[in-house]
Amino acid sequence: AVVSTQSGHYGRGRSERFCVYPQELIFQMPSRTRVRKLQILAHQYLIPRKVELFIGNVKAGGSFHSANFTRLGYISFDSNEKTSFKARELKSVHLDCEGTLFKIQCQKNHVNKLNIFNQVGLVAVNIIGDFMSERSDLPLTFKDLAGVDNSLDPGILGEINKPYTTNLVDDITFGMFQDPEIANIIQQLEKRKLEAIDEEQYDYAKRLKQAIGDLQRVGEKLGKLEQEKRVAVAEENYDLAQSKKVQANEIRAVVLEKLKIGQLLGRDDMPRHPSPPRHPDPRSDSTISMRARTESRSSDGMPTHGPIVVDERPIPTLSNKEAKVLPEDEAAPPGADFDGPDELSLKQARDLSAAVEAFGLESVACLFCKQFALRERGLNKIAADLKSNEVSGGIAPRAIIQVFKQAFSDPVFNTLALTLDTFKSAVGLDTFSMTQVEDICQATMGVLLKRAGDAPRIKSAISELFSELMDLPKMSDSKVFHSISVMPCKEKNPKVRAGRLKLIARLLEKVGADEGTSYSVEMVMKFVAPELSHTSRDVRDEAIKITLLMYKEVGDPVRDFLPKDEPELRKKQLIWKKIFEGFDKIDGKPVNAPPPLSQDEQKAMQVKALKAELAKLREMAANQNAPDDKKAPAEKQKKEKSTDCDSALIPLL
Repeated sequence: AVVSTQSGHYGRGRSERFCVYPQELIFQMPSRTRVRKLQILAHQYLIPRKVELFIGNVKAGGSFHSANFTRLGYISFDSNEKTSFKARELKSVHLDCEGTLFKIQCQKNHVNKLNIFNQVGLVAVNIIGDFMSERSDLPLTFKDLAGVDNSLDPGILGEINKPYTTNLVDDITFGMFQDPEIANIIQQLEKRKLEAIDEEQYDYAKRLKQAIGDLQRVGEKLGKLEQEKRVAVAEENYDLAQSKKVQANEIRAVVLEKLKIGQLLGRDDMPRHPSPPRHPDPRSDSTISMRARTESRSSDGMPTHGPIVVDERPIPTLSNKEAKVLPEDEAAPPGADFDGPDELSLKQARDLSAAVEAFGLESVACLFCKQFALRERGLNKIAADLKSNEVSGGIAPRAIIQVFKQAFSDPVFNTLALTLDTFKSAVGLDTFSMTQVEDICQATMGVLLKRAGDAPRIKSAISELFSELMDLPKMSDSKVFHSISVMPCKEKNPKVRAGRLKLIARLLEKVGADEGTSYSVEMVMKFVAPELSHTSRDVRDEAIKITLLMYKEVGDPVRDFLPKDEPELRKKQLIWKKIFEGFDKIDGKPVNAPPPLSQDEQKAMQVKALKAELAKLREMAANQNAPDDKKAPAEKQKKEKSTDCDSALIPLL
């Protein structure tokens, strides 16, 4: 198939079912072009193993059938199994070649459960370059300088050494996270900026540049709102979708008015919500930007006929790593692994000398690669070497420490899970004694503790590793994992601190507290007690949980690390009230009983009672010492009062 850059339409973006390989796609450029960059976005599951690149020329009046093509090299794509085919891989290749035709040759596909018809597909192809000068007497490369008299002419050297710059709007990643309407305005502003530079209107160009930068940031925010709106529509949450739409329109209107985009473009009557064209034209006569976005079959898998118009933006890519174009003599055989690990620096090779000597340079270099597939390959090779006992016992512990210090920091969960399994298998080998395992764990597992605040599944995997290592038969008498888990935490991130406490709580529930073989009170409470006053609620809650667990295991020794239980403390700070009420509940005491009196209150109550008793005694002594003539009227009066009371009660009865 031939794709013309002047047409917004093109042929199918995926091959026929059970097609014959290789499959070819040829792009025809308007004129002879110096290609400087190529970008290819592969399908998420219709993935070619290898794509070969060719540049060609066609004679005047001829067709592409008679064109002569020169092979530039190839690029390879990952099988995408690690992402469950939910991402697309983007390859960017820097080139320097000229021609009128560009051919992409797709080799056999990666086999997977979704690609049942053995097809290949490309979602987007972007060719960036410059139209060649119309002057035929100017040399194109340094080889052409041999027959030129004025080879040092700046004009000639400028044609050859023309600096390579890719415009923002030409890159295929420009539209991935941008709002389509803002992207259209940015393209117009970029075109005006180039015109201003040609006319030497540098103040105007500066204002356009500032507006482009502001719009780019706003466009990313609007693109995020658009994505959230689509998710809401898919979930049939139309109220949320409407709110996202209104929010996006308000932001767009405010930004366009504030930046005065209409004045910058020379149009005061600019619409508030411009709609972008489906297929933008080339930016100018001096730059070519060809995009072919392919999605050529309907949802039922049947081929579609006629031109396909796709305005869907690419989803986030699997990798933006620059692909290397290899010469033809370095081509790898079909089915081979095309990407290799990068070379280690001198410092890395020196620091990892033991690991390189034990496992080989390639396996260790794979651990430092950006591609997780290579990192997994290196781990698998190291695991195989350990299982086959190919590593000498004297150097293995030091080599394992160097390897897993790097591997434990892997950001990809699948690779980290493989690393944890490999580490568990390594320390479980009979080659290593308990002392060697303790040295390995103390030197490496501190890296894992720093990741205690990562995603929940990473925290769960780390806790599972600690639990499984404790169950190893040769580690039954060791307390190394207990001491590692309560190592001082230097991280200020509350998520890390809460994760560390959750790890201790899980291990404490598993093994309990025992002064001889497990966690001791001093070991745990020295770590937990300072966290009870942390500013983060999550950290405090986990610390309270561990404190109650320890009190349930050992009892009153826990109180030695806490403030004294006093009613005033319970009233002032709820955290201590919660802890001490928890202690009361464990001891079987009523939780809602009135708190015991303090010593001062008890003394005050005793003094009050003694004063009351002393007053009664004084009254009794005064009555006994009074004369009889004074007692008689008093007794008579008392008797009369008693009689009055009796007489008053008779009618009531």
